[in-house]
Parts: sequence; C-alpha cells; structure tokens
Amino acid sequence: MKKILPVLLTVALMLGACASKSSSEPVDGTTATEAAKETKKETTEETTAEAASRNIDVTYVGDGKLPIVEVGGKRYFDFTADDFLKKLNAKSKEIMNEASTFKLSAQETEGNQVMIESDKELICLLEMDSDHERIAQVYVMGVQSDDFKLSNLAVEATPILMVLDPNMESKYAGMHLVDIALAAQISFSQSQYAYEGVHEGIRERIYGEEDFIIFNFAPALDSADEDAAAEAVARTGAKVDFGSLSDDLYSFQIQVNEDVYQFPMSYADFITFGWQYDGDETKNLSSNTYGSSEVFKNGKLKCYAGIANFDVNTRPISECHVISIKFDAYMVKESDVTITLPGGITFGGSMDEAVALYGTPYYEYDNGTSRRTVTYQLASQQEVKISSEFEKMDIIGDIEVRNIVKPDDFVAGDISDEVPAIVGKYKAPSKLSDNFGDFIVEYGGDLYQLPAPVSVFVSNGWKILEDASQTSISGKDSSWVTLMKDHQKLKVIAKNYDENAVGIANGFVTDTVSDVNGNKTPILIAKNITVGMSRKDLESALAGVAFETDQSTSFDYYNIYPTGSKVDSYSISVSKESDTVSRISVKYAPSVSEYVNR
Repeated sequence: MKKILPVLLTVALMLGACASKSSSEPVDGTTATEAAKETKKETTEETTAEAASRNIDVTYVGDGKLPIVEVGGKRYFDFTADDFLKKLNAKSKEIMNEASTFKLSAQETEGNQVMIESDKELICLLEMDSDHERIAQVYVMGVQSDDFKLSNLAVEATPILMVLDPNMESKYAGMHLVDIALAAQISFSQSQYAYEGVHEGIRERIYGEEDFIIFNFAPALDSADEDAAAEAVARTGAKVDFGSLSDDLYSFQIQVNEDVYQFPMSYADFITFGWQYDGDETKNLSSNTYGSSEVFKNGKLKCYAGIANFDVNTRPISECHVISIKFDAYMVKESDVTITLPGGITFGGSMDEAVALYGTPYYEYDNGTSRRTVTYQLASQQEVKISSEFEKMDIIGDIEVRNIVKPDDFVAGDISDEVPAIVGKYKAPSKLSDNFGDFIVEYGGDLYQLPAPVSVFVSNGWKILEDASQTSISGKDSSWVTLMKDHQKLKVIAKNYDENAVGIANGFVTDTVSDVNGNKTPILIAKNITVGMSRKDLESALAGVAFETDQSTSFDYYNIYPTGSKVDSYSISVSKESDTVSRISVKYAPSVSEYVNR
C-alpha cells in the first residue's frame, strides 16, 4: 500500500496555497507579502465581480487568500465544484513529486454532494450549496500504509477523513495539527506557512476515533460570534497540561504515552487527549452521583472511566468530571501504548516491582493460580489498584486510578428560587382513603398525600426551624428538615423530586409520626386508625388488611407494607401495658420515576 498520507496533508494545503507563495521565496522580484497584497486585491475584485454577475448579496471574510463568502449568515468556500477540481489538479502537479490526478467520480452521491477521486486512493466529497453552487464542506478520505502512522491516535490501515468547514460548526475536536505533524516527523515548513497565511486565526484540529481521523479547518469567526467561537474552541482546544508525572502514587496521576492525566479532571479536559465517549454525552447525570465504567475510545485504545457530577443540579455528562480511569489487557491489546504510574511502574511491568516501590498495600488479593490484585488507598474512593494478567501472576495487566474528590476550584450551580413543576402539580386530597396504598393521612388537622411538599405544610401553619434544617436539597437528593406546629416538632427527610437543586421548602415530606411519648400531633390514617384507640378496635379495623406483627418488645408492632417494600410502611405500635395504640408512623419515599408516574 502506498504512503498517501503526506498526499493528504498536501491536499490540505492546496486551498491555502492557491493564491500565494511562501514568505521566504521572492516572487518576480517582489516579496511574498507584497505579492499577497496584490493577490488579495485581485481576488477581491474578481470575486466581487463574480458575485455581482450572480446578482446575490455576499460578504467576503478573511484576507482573501482563502475565498470564503458569507451568504445569509452562512459561510461557504467560494469555489464551484469545477473550480475546486481544477485547483486540486494544478496544485498537485505544482508541489508533488508524484502528482495525483483528480477527476469527477462515477459513484452515486446523495443530495448536493459531488464526489472527486484521485488515482492514489484519495477521495474528496464536496457538500454544495444548491442555491449558489458554492462549497459548504470538503471531506477528504484516504488510507495509511501498514508501516506509516500519523500519531498514536492513528492506527494501521485507518481511513483518513479531513473536514474543511468555514462555519466552525464541526462537532469534532481534538489535538492541534502542528503536534500531530511533528509527531509524525512530517516536514512542516510549507504546512506552517500555509496554515498561518490562509487566514489569521485559522484553527486546525484533529480528533481520533477507532476507524477514522478528522481534520477540521475553520476560519476564526467575527467578533459578533465570539460566544459561539469560544464554545467551539473550548471543545476543540489543545490538550490540558498537568506537567510532569509525579513520583507520589497518591497524586492520582497516570501517564499515557506522553500525556499526563490528573484525576479528577473535567470531562472537557479529558476529551482534549483524544478520547471519545462511547455513549451519549448529553445524557443527564443526577446531582452528587457517579458511574465507574463508562467506555471511551482513543483510536484502538479503550478505557473505562468514571464520571461524577459534583454539582447540586443535574448536569449532562459533558459538563461533569472524570474521576477515574482503568486499563486492562483487552483494552490495550491492539494499541501501541505505554501506560505509566508515578515512580515509573508500567502496564505490562512487574507486580513485584510495584509492591517493592509502593510498599505494603492497603488490601491484597492473591488466589495463588490466576489473579493477584494490590490496592493502595489514601481514603475511601481514593485509591490505585494494580492487578496481574490472567494466569500471569507477576505481569501487570490491569491498572485503575480513582479519586472521587470534589476539586478545590469547583463552583456549584445556582439554586433556583422558582417552584418546580412537580411541586406545582401536587394536589391535597379532599378526604381520607381506606386504601393504605394511597398513603393519605390527616395530620395536625389537615389532609396530605405523602410525599407532600414542605411548602404545603408551611401553608397549613407549620414553621421551618432553620437552625435545625438544611437550607437546600440537591437535584434528586434528600435533606433534613425540622417543622414545628403547636409546639410539636417533626424532624423528617425531605426529598427533592426535581433534577435541579431547590430550597428546602420545595422538598417533599416523606414521613409523618405521632407518639404519646414524643411528637403528639394528632394523626388519622386509613380505616380511621389513630393514636389512643384500643387494640381491639385496631384489629377490627385491620380486618382483611395484610400486615405483619412483631411482639419482641414491650410494644406490639403492626406493620403494613402496601408497596411490598419494607421502606414504604405504616408502623402501628400498641403498648402491652395499656393495650392501646401509642404510636403511628407513615413513611413513603417513592423513586423519582415512581412518583412522577403515580
């Protein structure tokens, strides 16, 4: 297979070099800068005349060396398909030792696509603007030779895809092209001239996936589009720099090839190393929760990564933090990768050397025949785990670094003062139900169906004791609240059924209790059962109701589980001494999905 990748990079330069020469070369006795000024003038005059002839209102951007036209707020390369084909052939003959010949392809395309083929396994697919016959995007595809790798992101026989996008709207992100070219030992003098000379602020990005690599060429946007540009650059910026690999195991660092990772790190920082999430990064993660085995790909290298949401509000995965990384033999088997822990211990190295360097582990597992694992732990959820390959007890075949600690510079989201829709939908019952599964109680003279908003209790005369309550509840989380009415205190768990943080008043009370020896708030539940009634009347009311009893203490307990869960319950205590109901507790805390769909 031929080495056509340098051809690919050359094609990437063709548009930029169409109308100019290197600044280090004189052109007809003038400098390249002077020639460029003349070219810009000529280009602008020509393109303006062409626009006038097409009778459309256009605005040219940039310095004219790469003709980009803006029509109706959308940017295009100001080439027709025929223009582009001619320029490819002309530049290929001019600068290539072994020129490629491009021609229109006979392959069928869809919509406004035009296919151009070369005789060296290179294909260009043009997305055209049907109204004005301009190019919206250019895709250049090719293959690598078996013995040529562009970088560690590239793999043998990997198709190459280059995207030229004048609108900076490509979703792809990644490493700076300069770094890749240098890593591949490709001569960059001409390339660098072309990239810098095409348009001030031009951005070149590369992103690796398992089966292709994407080059995205996009001119900087005008000042009016700064917000969109900033977002795009944030997602496609250069790799974050954590410095050199530490010698401290509890730095929670790991080095993959030349890249040092520091956990936790933001998801946005993590993907600058070329990782692609094998899932939907727009999927929401609830507040203060994490997952430990999300799959990411980087070329043919894979890893498991843990993702945590440290915020009080639900956030998409793309706005969360990566708190762990794990490599095993299966994930690295097709990759030429070096994975290093602090102190120089490497994946594929010696288990004994790791233990000799790091000392006695916090925990060790060794079944004597096939698997050995050592765990070094600083605190709960702050650990480094090293395991052997299967049936190769002294060879490191599994490394995991985990550090689930909120970053010092983390800034939590705002807590909304608005009443969540789920609170607004609550309706107080109009009467007591005989069905225990309805969880309707009369409490302190008012009817509630649990769970019921704290704000409803407040509107019925209860007061939140701020010194004994938490002020807010994270999304889909719970907090303590203490309520008082008629000198009786109710300290209960308030649950937030909204995905974002709320004030404590917008939480839901999930537990009510009345006790002759404690909170004496009057209570009435299904079948008109109340505190103070006799055992005889209680058992008569419970006729036909499924319940369990516990007579192991000085109280007999009648427990009812309407949902089948021991958590959701009615607990009725009967004093053996007085033979009367002395305490009633009602608890119901359904999951968010259960409550929403109730």
